[in-house]
Amino acid sequence: MLGHHMISSAKFGDEFFDILGKESRPVGSRGACGSRSKSTYPTDSEYDRYDTDQLMLDTNYGLLDGANGVTEDDDINSGSKTTSSNLAKEAINEAYKALSLDPKDAAAHILKALVLDLQGHKTSALKSLDSALSLPAVKSLSDRERGDALFKRAELHIDINRRRRVDSAIADLIESVKLSSENSKAYCILGECYEQKEMVDEARVAYESAKKIEPSSVLAREGLERLRP
Repeated sequence: MLGHHMISSAKFGDEFFDILGKESRPVGSRGACGSRSKSTYPTDSEYDRYDTDQLMLDTNYGLLDGANGVTEDDDINSGSKTTSSNLAKEAINEAYKALSLDPKDAAAHILKALVLDLQGHKTSALKSLDSALSLPAVKSLSDRERGDALFKRAELHIDINRRRRVDSAIADLIESVKLSSENSKAYCILGECYEQKEMVDEARVAYESAKKIEPSSVLAREGLERLRP
């Protein structure tokens, strides 16, 4: 078991996310997805109706194991795909183990959200980040960690429904850049959100802030070009 609040960095840091990537496909067997002809993670609705304890039992019995009835396509033996699936399984198992011991462990909620997002379960990922950023769990995060989590939640709001969730994204991004002021991408996305709301002055300030942090930022440069009179 990983140490408290070290779950996302001690074992599943940059290497995990570099290897896992968007291309990886999930492997599953019994539990919530046992009746499917193709192996897959549970859908968002299936995750939502399971509580943490039940999900932990399911992972123990093979929900993400792939030990029974794996039907990955022809490239099942691909080294990178296998490594990605194994890392995803290990990461989500660690998150559920940590949450079974302490449901208020913000780091475990964040790790769970990151894996779910990478596997395409954005609504469930958003709910996990909501849990991490709610009291009392949020008290365990440093300012920078909270800022990074807010930035990720803003990205999910936009991915799920840019038009309807732009105000929620803006609120998270404003708070995020206060807590983690060196995140140029957060400023760029904030600028894009302001553009969507036709708040030109605010968008320009956001892009200029991003450019100060990262002078080579293509997103900031393109944003400022769009706003030229």
